Amino acid sequence: MFKSLIFFVRFFLLWLLFFAVDRFVFMFIFHKKLRDIPLSEKLYTYYQALRLDLSMAAYLAVIPLLVFIFWYFTKKQTINFAWVSIYNKVLIILFGFFSIINFNTYREWGSKINYSAVAPIIFTPKEAIASSGTSPFMFSMFIWAILIGSGLYLNFILTKKQISFVKTPITVKIVIAIFLLGFNFLLIRGGIGVAPNSQSMAYFSKYEILNHASLNTEWNLMSSILASKKINKNPYLYFDEASATKSVNDLYKVEKDTTISILKTNKPNVVIFLLESFTADLTKTLGNEDGISPTLDSLMNKGVLFTKIYATGNRTDKGIIGTLTGFPTLGTGSVVKWPEKMQKIPAISQKLYQNKYQTSFYYGGESEFDNYKAF
Repeated sequence: MFKSLIFFVRFFLLWLLFFAVDRFVFMFIFHKKLRDIPLSEKLYTYYQALRLDLSMAAYLAVIPLLVFIFWYFTKKQTINFAWVSIYNKVLIILFGFFSIINFNTYREWGSKINYSAVAPIIFTPKEAIASSGTSPFMFSMFIWAILIGSGLYLNFILTKKQISFVKTPITVKIVIAIFLLGFNFLLIRGGIGVAPNSQSMAYFSKYEILNHASLNTEWNLMSSILASKKINKNPYLYFDEASATKSVNDLYKVEKDTTISILKTNKPNVVIFLLESFTADLTKTLGNEDGISPTLDSLMNKGVLFTKIYATGNRTDKGIIGTLTGFPTLGTGSVVKWPEKMQKIPAISQKLYQNKYQTSFYYGGESEFDNYKAF
């Protein structure tokens, strides 16, 4: 039995090596941006990428694994798995194509391939072909050939064509099947922790390009496509366009500068506390409750209290981003789900850094939950 499982070890090894080649090519193409980055940090990119690489490989293993388990419960002693070689070849060609789109997308947009990049190819192919005129065609074809050649070679040396079974009691077969399915599911999910896999798992460096190199191209594309399907229309169309525009414009009208200076120093220490699931009703000052939040009440009485300030959203992923960036909460999602958008929005830490502040962020939970680490 364990000899037959070597098939899946080799299957995973094939795809981990293919993803590593793809990552090497990405870093080679954009080597000028990596010039001043320490070699040790560049190499660490490959280690940091393993979690999402394994997750993507586990997704690809689902079909072979289900077929394997089906035949495992029959009386056959040998099964022909030559079709997996063809399955791999198709995916290698497809993933190589995604990679050259990714390289050109990154060159133009500075972000990994996502739904916005592939949607025009599917829905408006003529316009997509016309807009690709500035991409280096011959160079892209050369890179595609390298990726396909590398992948096909790995497929040739690592993919076994046959699997042999030994006679095993049915109860043992059931246990092994459950173990294999469960183990593959955990690889897809990223373990048994609170936070499932997200782009944050690949982020580790202050150099943005290393985070992008670490992020598995196909995993990121799949995640982007799934996220895009959750937003089909604006759920907040309560006014006509003219009335809505007038209401928003009225909010930004300033009759005169009413700014009040409340600081006693030009450079104070800035500490922002975000208390989740905490209500103003629990304070003496705003809710008339004694003894629950005496320190907060003391701060309210000594400092400046805003009594008409409201939550930026209904979940942590919206509240943290809204508070620290000022980015409006999205009704049907959160901007942290789209790293290519998130990396372009401003944040209070940028302003503090510009004013010679040293910043830190402490989160009372898993920082990889809902992509916070990437943020």
